[in-house]
Amino acid sequence: MRGTAGGYSPHIDGLRAVAVIAVVLFHAFPVLLPGGFVGVDVFFVISGFLISSILCREFALTTSAGLRVIAQFYSRRIRRIFPALLVVLSTCFALGYCLLLPSSFARLSLQIAASSGFFLNYVLSGNVGYFGGEVAANPLVHLWSLSVEEQFYLIWPLLIWASARSRVRILPVAVFFGALSYFWNLHRNTASAESAYYLLQTRAWELAVGAVLADLKPRLDGALEAIGFGPRRLMEWGLSFFAVIGLLLIGAGFRFIKGDPFYPDEWALLPTIGTGLVILAGKKAWVNGRLLSLPALVGVGLISYPLYLWHWPLLSFLHIAFPEYDTVLPRASLILVALGLAWIVYHSIEIPIRRQPRGWSRPLMLAAAMGSVACLGIISLEMKGLPSRFPKLIQEISDYQYPYSKSWKEGTCFLDPDQEATDFKDDPSDIKAGRPMMLVWGDSHAAALSPGIRKIYGTAFNIVQRTAAGVPPLLGHDIKGHGNSRSLNEKILEEVQREHPRIVVLDANWPDCPWQEIERTVKAVKDAGVSHVFVVGPVPQWTAGLPQQLCNIALRHPKRRIPDRLDTGYLLEPVRIDPLLRSLAERSGAEYLSPCSILHAEGGFLVRLGDSADSLTTFDYGHLTAKGATYVVSHFPKLD
Repeated sequence: MRGTAGGYSPHIDGLRAVAVIAVVLFHAFPVLLPGGFVGVDVFFVISGFLISSILCREFALTTSAGLRVIAQFYSRRIRRIFPALLVVLSTCFALGYCLLLPSSFARLSLQIAASSGFFLNYVLSGNVGYFGGEVAANPLVHLWSLSVEEQFYLIWPLLIWASARSRVRILPVAVFFGALSYFWNLHRNTASAESAYYLLQTRAWELAVGAVLADLKPRLDGALEAIGFGPRRLMEWGLSFFAVIGLLLIGAGFRFIKGDPFYPDEWALLPTIGTGLVILAGKKAWVNGRLLSLPALVGVGLISYPLYLWHWPLLSFLHIAFPEYDTVLPRASLILVALGLAWIVYHSIEIPIRRQPRGWSRPLMLAAAMGSVACLGIISLEMKGLPSRFPKLIQEISDYQYPYSKSWKEGTCFLDPDQEATDFKDDPSDIKAGRPMMLVWGDSHAAALSPGIRKIYGTAFNIVQRTAAGVPPLLGHDIKGHGNSRSLNEKILEEVQREHPRIVVLDANWPDCPWQEIERTVKAVKDAGVSHVFVVGPVPQWTAGLPQQLCNIALRHPKRRIPDRLDTGYLLEPVRIDPLLRSLAERSGAEYLSPCSILHAEGGFLVRLGDSADSLTTFDYGHLTAKGATYVVSHFPKLD
């Protein structure tokens, strides 16, 4: 912490180290530290404190030259932020060019341009949830936090200047805007819950907490200096106690906060209040002066920014392009590589630039370089990810958009999260008088299977599809973020009890839900008098999506024909639970159907049924195409 009234405080860098280590561990080994992502919340409080402290001091010296103070602030920010960011964005562009599908490279190019302009958080808020499986295939998703900070810094210096000119303390201003942001965050609606993770308006309160500390800390330090030795020592012991409580709160956040679409919620107070207590305690608190000021922690804290930038792209590209090596040891090795790169960037690029004489030539050059990187991203985006790098089939696969909305009968047979059971409507073409009913019950994976069921069984059965996004057929199970999930399943069961279908097919993305609870649903359906209950097991799932895996093969073996089967790049969890789910389903009285077994043979899992883009068995990580579903269902038992 440089440039504040109290001089350099090494414990702040130690606290930065704690935050960045938590984030890195969460990204590399999420089971080890499930709440490590809240290290970003710690960063926000630290940033709000440091920036507000510096600006309040500078505006206190001169309010008439406020524009000059703000200009100098932005000059320092450019020197601080741009060098390492330029290196990382350029590296990601080069790796993306070499490793990504055209569609994925176009998306990365958009994110590079957005990162250069510091609005990536708004780009991500429209389509990428932070805790979804698709995040691992987004090398720049972590830069959302940098965009939030820089957007905050566009507004906050002006508010501090206005407060200084009006002779108003920054404390009530920070409390007002912080409270506004906090309650906006807590009262966001369900539809915007996931996007709110990235947005300035729902994150500004954490930076405002730091701004409040910037007002309180100098006053507390002044009070300590003004009182006698005995009371001062007593207060310092009290502050040490605060620091310990603060670290415990931060540690509790790392340990107990879980990633879900509703974060940040009330639990975000743990790391933010904890960080505030540590900062307020100051460098004289024992735990701050001895523990957080350890040279090793301070050293990591000094390189925390480039380390944060580097670690996730390395892990993400490993996950995308080399999934067979995406294991503990390679991930640990890449973290060491990230540490080395961060040290090199900090000492060889960042520090030399920051030490150069003040002036506008260097910031303008850095801004021009950042603009060039943004233009590079825009050009690549306009050229649709430079598809000429790949064989024609890979280009077609990359451009292909599977029409799942029509195939799944979205809005009538496949409901969105905000729809109710009353919105289910049967397709008249599926229903004819006198035929027995086959009811398909489940989530999007069941919806993906339904075109195959219609194709194979549609002439003998009335196909009734009861599927909803993110709602597995698990009775009594609430899905967070999907408030009507329990009632949807209850209504479907009531329909089963009322209509007495001959066959009920239960299907879901089993690895992503408590599949052990399927026994309850099977029993309820059997008790309703259904003669045949089929549980359809998991479909093979692909790291970064099946199209990307075919791209990896094309890159490694450019002269080799695109294979029909793959024995690498698939996730292990669906294969692991397949026999377990079979055993549970059969023990419950259901018949089990295994897409993994149907699609697997010598050479791996079947991935292509022809030489066209629409011939893939799955179009993303694990949803069957219509052709893939038809192939799988054609291997189900013959029924009449």
